[in-house]
Amino acid sequence: MKKFLAGSKETLASGGKDAPDLLERLVSGILFLEKPSSNKIHHTSITGASKRSFYNHIHVLTQQMSGIFRQILASLQKDSKLAMQPGGILIIDEHIIPHTNKEIEGVDKFYSTTERGVFLGISLLAVHYYGERVEYPADFTFYRRLRELQGRGNETEFEKKNAIAREFFSKFDAMENAPNVWVMDAFFMTKENAGRLRFLHKTYISRPKRNWKITYNSKKYHISEICDVIPAGDFELTQVLNPKTEKRKFYHCAAIDVYIPRIGKHRLVIVQVGTIPSEGDLLEADPEVLEAPSKKKSTCSARIAWSGTRAISCPPTLSGGPSRRAFKT
Repeated sequence: MKKFLAGSKETLASGGKDAPDLLERLVSGILFLEKPSSNKIHHTSITGASKRSFYNHIHVLTQQMSGIFRQILASLQKDSKLAMQPGGILIIDEHIIPHTNKEIEGVDKFYSTTERGVFLGISLLAVHYYGERVEYPADFTFYRRLRELQGRGNETEFEKKNAIAREFFSKFDAMENAPNVWVMDAFFMTKENAGRLRFLHKTYISRPKRNWKITYNSKKYHISEICDVIPAGDFELTQVLNPKTEKRKFYHCAAIDVYIPRIGKHRLVIVQVGTIPSEGDLLEADPEVLEAPSKKKSTCSARIAWSGTRAISCPPTLSGGPSRRAFKT
């Protein structure tokens, strides 16, 4: 942490003379406190500004964080050990940050898949970099609902989430050494987004829409139907190793090549969950950890050259892990 703060000293100068001390306290609190908050961080600090001054400094720093963050990210790219690499992965996701004051700009009611409910908060669209040795947030922006903007007379500022996503795609395409693989959830898996990524020669992993039509073996199906079309003998035991926890899961998978209108050929990986591997299979695989899949059928897809194992072995998204339905092209 000290090395990070020292490397950011020039960048933080734009935040004012108190910015380095404030950032050190915030970073320390986030790292070492359970469920950190501004109040808790200030309360546990041994030295530093009064609570009133502490919050005044936070408000000043908040207004400058976007620029400071991007300067820090640019500095990271100059370090060969921390810089993004083409072999890494970019993950785009939405985070709902709880907020109790509906009068604050950007605050509205949002549904959180993590909390499985609707509550007041701020929608943060973020891009996360995941590499072999490091991972960190690579970009972010706030999404504001049209009704919230209309209430403030700022409806001309409205931008759809997927339009913001395509801006991210183009921005990172212009960055040197940025990864070529994107991971996203089903919301961002639109044919327009897929078309943009294909145009940029990117690989992507996401949930396909269940109502999409596909062509397989010269016949048309909905993706929701395809699992019942694949012969049982085409499903093979597949081991998936979580790169973070190193836990292993086992699935019976079948990888097929399909055509999807407007976005072309894809590798669709069918995960036949709910089927427990046989004792002989488990002994042969010798798993350290076996977690039974859910009872729902699910699918994923990948670049044609990729195996089913690679397609479902990508790191989890920030919202709690990718569905077992995912895509790559």
